[in-house]
This record gives sequence, C-alpha cells and structure tokens, in this order.
Amino acid sequence: MIERSVDGSDYIALGSFDDEAFSANWEVLRGVLAQARRPQTQAALLADWPPDDKQPCGQTLWRWLERAVAEGRVLRRGSGGRHEPYRYCLPGQEEQWRANEGKLADLPPLSPLGGW
Repeated sequence: MIERSVDGSDYIALGSFDDEAFSANWEVLRGVLAQARRPQTQAALLADWPPDDKQPCGQTLWRWLERAVAEGRVLRRGSGGRHEPYRYCLPGQEEQWRANEGKLADLPPLSPLGGW
C-alpha cells in the first residue's frame, strides 16, 4: 500500500495488505493460541477460531503463523511432515503446561440451588 504525498510529488510506502491483515488479526490468533491446552496444528487453530471473527483460509493462516514464528511471537514444533505436522504455541506456554501437568482445570463457580 502506498500513499501520495500532500504536494503530489512523491509516494510513501505504508506496508503491504498482508501486513495490515496480520496486524488486524494478530490478537484473535493470539487469543486462540492462548486458549490451547497443548501445541496446536493449523487445522486445530482453524477449528477453534471464534465464530464472531472472520476465519482466514488455510493459506492466510499459514502466512500469519510463519510471520509470527519469524518475529518470535509464536513457537513452532514438529517437522511439518505428514506424520509430524507443525504445532504452534505461544512462548512460555509449554512451561506453564508442564507446571500444571496432572492438575485439574479450575471448575466454574456453582450457582445457588433454587429455594435452599
């Protein structure tokens, strides 16, 4: 994307459409990863995508994940092969999962029984 200068004599580079799409959707992707209980495949991330947000196609999600990995925002595990697909998580999540291994998840609060 470019923008013409005020005097019309030059153009200013504003980034690419990919940059804008990634920036606009990073928080949604980060939220999906943050909800995970283990490293997720690309298919699992798409399956867990919030219904209120427009789901990206597989190629778009792959580009976003590649960028997030390159920027250190996301960790990638696996070889990417058929029997060992790439799995993604946020930095620090693996340590958090190990620390909570074997612990039960927090239960939601109980609502009061009617009439008691």
